[in-house]
Amino acid sequence: MPASRSDRRRPWEPMTLTRHSFGAISKYSGAALNTRAPLVPTTVVEAIDRCDVRALAQRYGSPLFVVSESRLRAEFRALRDAFREHYADTEIAYSYKTNYLTGIRALLHGEGAGAEVVSGLELDMAEALGVPGERTIFNGPYKSDEDLRRAVKRGVWVNLDSLDELAALERVAAEQGRVIPVGVRVTAAVTETPWEKFGFSLEAGLAEEACRRVAASATLRLAGLHAHLGTDLSGPEPFESLLQPLLPFMGRLERRAGVRWEVLDLGGGLPNRHRHARTRPGTAPDDVFPAFARRIVRPLATGLRRLASRPRLVLEPGRAIVEHAVFLLTTVVATKRLPAGTKAAILDAGVHLLPTAYYSALDIVPAETGPLSVEEVTLFGPLCMQVDCLGGGLRLPPVQRGSLLVVKNCGAYTDSQSMQFIHARPAVVLAADGRAEILRDAESVSHFVGRDRLPERLRR
Repeated sequence: MPASRSDRRRPWEPMTLTRHSFGAISKYSGAALNTRAPLVPTTVVEAIDRCDVRALAQRYGSPLFVVSESRLRAEFRALRDAFREHYADTEIAYSYKTNYLTGIRALLHGEGAGAEVVSGLELDMAEALGVPGERTIFNGPYKSDEDLRRAVKRGVWVNLDSLDELAALERVAAEQGRVIPVGVRVTAAVTETPWEKFGFSLEAGLAEEACRRVAASATLRLAGLHAHLGTDLSGPEPFESLLQPLLPFMGRLERRAGVRWEVLDLGGGLPNRHRHARTRPGTAPDDVFPAFARRIVRPLATGLRRLASRPRLVLEPGRAIVEHAVFLLTTVVATKRLPAGTKAAILDAGVHLLPTAYYSALDIVPAETGPLSVEEVTLFGPLCMQVDCLGGGLRLPPVQRGSLLVVKNCGAYTDSQSMQFIHARPAVVLAADGRAEILRDAESVSHFVGRDRLPERLRR
């Protein structure tokens, strides 16, 4: 039923926020066991990059994050090559916030990725790895004056998010006696819930106002546009919809303000191609990135024919590169029956390690082939929280204490959003061609309290 006129929200009107409910668990339907063969899980993860998962858990402990080097390289190369085939001047800047592991970031920089950062902390991370300033993109709604000073000094590309930030960067540029090329972040109402917190609206004329401000600045030079439409987009359509108003907008600024565009940054939001393909019958993972590239680059190339500029195309993927490359090994520590008859299992990994369980279904499979029967089971983590639930009604071979399970596709926003709560965070290893190397040691009590300071009067 179409919305009434009063229900329709214009793009420039503030959106109404609604309360979000986390961790809701539905009652189980009844039967605990199902022996029909079609329900037997078809995926079993016994090895990762030729490393036996049971041997990994025995050596490094459980839970354990495992990064597949071959998958990480393959995902990056597939995305880069798909876009460069259609637009040769494409740069990939890895989104740091997606996964902070130093080993992952170093491997991707070795593959040729730049760094996309959204805080002074992440700027430090990039600098510590030796990423040149000119290969670093600084986004986000909060950049302190000191962050901006360091960014300008190192030649980092800054995408402006507000007029206050614009004025602050003008002051920094004046301090350093420089004229700085910058980008402006723009937004457009092309998704169901536009990310209005960021940047400047195209529809409301705010983007044009900001760009004209920069073009008239004595210390800033408008040279790029940045847009980031959201996370895990379901298809390329939002990018196509964005380009329809964006390219004419760029043309107007060329003609009226003399702008010459050096960078067009379309941000991230590209999906995990394997999970994306699984929901679309007849689509193979290898087809996903090329399909996105064609649908984005074709209208881009057509629009650029009307411009004098030929900007570099920048993408800022995170999930599309790392999600499929990381696994979590976890062990069943207890089983029980819930009042409704549901079988439940307690795992040694919970939402403190997999915060994405709050808003998306996890891909959990057995680590070895089981009997030709499956049962429905609800998986809880080890935390003293009712919402510490990793999945309800999952069909798995019968599990018992000691059963090893594998969570697939958990490389995005698990490491960076994980928390120290009740249990320490586990080790992380890199699996490569039958060898495993430590990327991060497991936490100990010193990681929880090592920075605490106890006043002498409180000592016993």
